[in-house]
Amino acid sequence: MFRVMLIDDDVPMLRYLQKMLAWEEIGCQISGAVHSSVKALKQFDEIRPHLVITDIGLPQMDGIKLAEEFRRKQPEVRIVFLTCHEDFHYAQQAVQLKADDYLIKDELTADKLEASVKKSIRLARAMADHEVQLSYREEVERHKDVLKRTFLRQLEADRGEGIAMDMGRKLGIEWRHSEFIVGLGYMDLASLSGQYRLEDVELLKYAWYNIALEVLEQTGSASVFMDDPTRLVLIGNYKRDLAVNPSERMESALAELQDKTRTFLKLDTRYEISGLFSGVQSLPVVLKKLRSELGAHYYDGNRGRAIAGFTGEAYKAEGESVSLREKRDAMLAAFERGDEREVAELIAEAAEHARDSRMPAAQWTASCSEAIRLLEDESGDALPDQEQEMFHSLLRHTSRWEETTRLTLDRATALVRLRSAPAALPEPKLKAIDQYILNHLTEHISSVTMANKLYLNPSYFSRYFKKLTGLNFIDYAHGFKMKLAMQMLRSKEETVELVSMKLGYSDRTYFSKVFKKYNGMTPGEYKAGLK
Repeated sequence: MFRVMLIDDDVPMLRYLQKMLAWEEIGCQISGAVHSSVKALKQFDEIRPHLVITDIGLPQMDGIKLAEEFRRKQPEVRIVFLTCHEDFHYAQQAVQLKADDYLIKDELTADKLEASVKKSIRLARAMADHEVQLSYREEVERHKDVLKRTFLRQLEADRGEGIAMDMGRKLGIEWRHSEFIVGLGYMDLASLSGQYRLEDVELLKYAWYNIALEVLEQTGSASVFMDDPTRLVLIGNYKRDLAVNPSERMESALAELQDKTRTFLKLDTRYEISGLFSGVQSLPVVLKKLRSELGAHYYDGNRGRAIAGFTGEAYKAEGESVSLREKRDAMLAAFERGDEREVAELIAEAAEHARDSRMPAAQWTASCSEAIRLLEDESGDALPDQEQEMFHSLLRHTSRWEETTRLTLDRATALVRLRSAPAALPEPKLKAIDQYILNHLTEHISSVTMANKLYLNPSYFSRYFKKLTGLNFIDYAHGFKMKLAMQMLRSKEETVELVSMKLGYSDRTYFSKVFKKYNGMTPGEYKAGLK
C-alpha cells in the first residue's frame, strides 16, 4: 500500500481529508495525520511515507520548510501542498521543490484530490522503475566483462541464437549486419621474460583488454571479449559493401592494437583472424576452428608474422623426440650442484629435438611441466603453491614453441638461483624476505621498504631481523646477492658487467668491492679462476 501522511493545523480539515476519499480503493493508507510541524517531523521518521499532503500555513515551521526537511531525509518522497489562498511566492517555492501539486482548499473536491494522489502514485512508481533500471545498468556495467564472457560461452555452446543475442543486446552488443570476422588474440608470454613476474599476467591482460576496447570497440571495428588467462576474442560485424574490405579493416585495427600494447605495456601480442563468413550461427564453428589453428602452427613461429590469416599448412607430428623425462637424472644432478648453465642446456637440447621432430605441442608442454614440477619438488616449500599452479596454468596456455621453451627456461633458472641462494631461516617472515629479494634483484631494498612490505614498524623490524640473523638487513641483502653473483658468474655468457646490472649494482667498481667483501676476491678474479 502507498503510505500517505496528512498535515494540517486545522483538526476538522484533517478529519475531512481522511473521509474525503476511499483511500484503500486507490491503493493508499493513511499512515499518519498530525496537526503540528513538530509532530510531523517526529512521525515522518517512524512512518517513512510515500506521499505527504501538507498545509503550507503551519505555525513554528511552515509547510515549505517542512517539505524541504522531508526531502533532505527522504529525497524520493512525493509532496502535495494545500493552502487557503493562492500566493505567488508560495507557489514559486512549491515549483522549486518540484511538488506534485499545489491545491487551493476552497476549490478542493474529491475528484481533484484523487487525481492529485494518483498523479503522485504514478510519479513515485516511475521513479522507482527508473531507479531499478539505473541500478540494473550500473550492476551490468560493473560486471560487464564477466557477463560478456558468459555471452561468448553461450554463443560457443550454440544454445540458441535468440537467447544469446538477447543477452548481448542487454550488454550493448548489437550485430546489425550479416557478415562476420573472428579474431583470436593472445599474449606472447616469451615477451614477459626479464620484464614481468607471473603474478603480473592478470593485470597485464586487463590492461591489454582496456587498450583493445579503446582501439576496437570505441571505433566500431570489433567487439572484445575476455577469453582464457592469456587470450582475447575479437568479433567484427560488417555489412556487404564492395567498397570496403573487412579483412583489411580488421587487420589494420589489430596492427594498431598491437603497436599500442607494445608501446604502453612493452608486451608482444599476436593475432589469428578468420575469413569473412555469414550468420551469427556460424560463430561457434569458426571460433573452434580458429582455436585449433593456433595449435596447428605451434612450431612455425606464426609464420613469422604477428597477424596471421586463417590459412596455411599445419605442422604434422613426425614422432616422439627426446623428452625432458629422459634427461631427468642429468637435470637433477645439475640442479643439486646449482649448475644453472647445464640445466638450461639440457632444456634447450630437448627443446630443439622437440622442434626438429615436431613433437605434438601438448606432449612438449606436458614434458616441460613435468620437469619443472620435479625441480619444484626438490626446492621443498620454498615456493608458494599458488605461484606454482599459476606457472603451470600459463604454460598450458602457451601457443608457440618459443613461448613454452622460454617460460620453462626462465622458471628453471629461477629455481636454480633460489636453491643456490642463502638458506632461508625457518621463520615465515624471513622466507618472505628471501623471496622478496629474489623477485626484486635489480632494486635497492632498504630496511624501511622491507618493513613496510611485512607490515612491521621499521624500528621493530631492524631489531627483529638482527636478533634472528645476527646481521643488519643491508648486510644480509648484500650477502644474499653475492652468493647469487657467484652462481651467475659460472656461466660463460654472463660477464661481470651483466651480473652487476642484473643484481642492481649500476656501478661496477662498487659491485666488485661488495663482492670481494663477501667472497674474498673480486668478481674478475673469481671468473678467471673458473677457466
